[in-house]
Amino acid sequence: MMLSTQSLEEGDIVIVDQNNDNKVTKSSARYQTAIGVVSPNATMVIGDWKGGFSGEKIAMFGRVMVKVTDENGLIKRGDLLTTSSTLGRAMKCQNREDCHYEVLGVAMENQKAEKDKILMVIKR
Repeated sequence: MMLSTQSLEEGDIVIVDQNNDNKVTKSSARYQTAIGVVSPNATMVIGDWKGGFSGEKIAMFGRVMVKVTDENGLIKRGDLLTTSSTLGRAMKCQNREDCHYEVLGVAMENQKAEKDKILMVIKR
């Protein structure tokens, strides 16, 4: 479980918060190093045992729903995904070099609208 100074929703991509220790924030630029994706179905939960669990569940591996944008064109099954300039959303990348090796995952289904939520496998 991770804390954030922002309101987070299922499917948001999160990165390290550069202004607050031990917190995450929504991705906000292309090719950022992502921590993971907000998911109520995260299979492994890490938290502070002394203070109990608080914050959002963040999936760091597995299949999750992720918010996407068509910033780099509509996403198709099998496309590599990375962070976009749209807050908390992924976009497709053509190859690892174009994405500066910041690939978050692989699309498992086609994107249907400009802003959508699709199934992705987190790939590290």
